[in-house]
Amino acid sequence: MRGVNIISFDGMPTLLGPEPPSNRQRVLIYYVAATLTDLVVLGAFDEYSSSKVQVEGFGTLLLAAVAMQMPLHIAIAAEHRWSHYCCSKKGKLWPLLRFLGAWFLLFAGKFVVLATLSFILGDKLRFDGAMRGFVWLILVVAVMLAAEEALLTVYRKLADPEFDPQEDFSAVGRRYDPPDNGGSCQ
Repeated sequence: MRGVNIISFDGMPTLLGPEPPSNRQRVLIYYVAATLTDLVVLGAFDEYSSSKVQVEGFGTLLLAAVAMQMPLHIAIAAEHRWSHYCCSKKGKLWPLLRFLGAWFLLFAGKFVVLATLSFILGDKLRFDGAMRGFVWLILVVAVMLAAEEALLTVYRKLADPEFDPQEDFSAVGRRYDPPDNGGSCQ
């Protein structure tokens, strides 16, 4: 079996067609991937968290994964806008304000997620434990964000023409930094 390709895409139909995907297609693929990632994470917590996260059924699980997308990404977008605003300012106080503002926006976003889930799902989705389940909600959201970031890292790495998954599996775990400023103010 020497020289056999383990992964071959010859003759495989493409999902997006021969043209590069449009921005609308990219947004669709992003939100579908994020929703499926959140579905898996929430399902894993339901299964393995010793009754700290309880979901009534798959339909509730799916609805929760979809409902979490909008408030979570609005909070992240607000945090990014605040960070860019602070980076454009001069002075020694702005880095501290950037950190405090970003922390506040992301923390407040967790409350919006909780309120959204509580309003839509009621008792079909429950977070129990410390601080009326708020600690478990934060943990679930943090794992969701980490899982989405890991998926995006793999996706970006696969776009690298020098990456060969048959030869370099160790590259999948490394963080991808785009060639620009890497998200810092400088």
